[in-house]
Amino acid sequence: MQVWPIRAFDDNYIWCIHDGKSALVVDPGESKSTMEYLKLNSLTLKGILVTHHHADHTGGILQLLECLGSDIPVYGPVGDNISGRTEIAMQNDKIEIESLLRISLKVYEVL
Repeated sequence: MQVWPIRAFDDNYIWCIHDGKSALVVDPGESKSTMEYLKLNSLTLKGILVTHHHADHTGGILQLLECLGSDIPVYGPVGDNISGRTEIAMQNDKIEIESLLRISLKVYEVL
């Protein structure tokens, strides 16, 4: 399992967690660098995790879904209006991506 930063904007990163085949991206504020990284590394996007609603964390979601598949689950916090979110992640929930067999993420809400 690898966790890799993908540079976004001038001062931010999108995080990619992958096993060499399947990937989960965290806070895709823009889509271009994410798609380039996935293509360069022959990764299939299996999920998106969003930590909060700010545009520099959510701005690339809809384009990723449009280009890579609208069936990709998008996990995000309850209460935030996040376009494209399909799954609400709440305190103590576990996020498990089937194709990333060794990954289980536990949700901690920070208020």
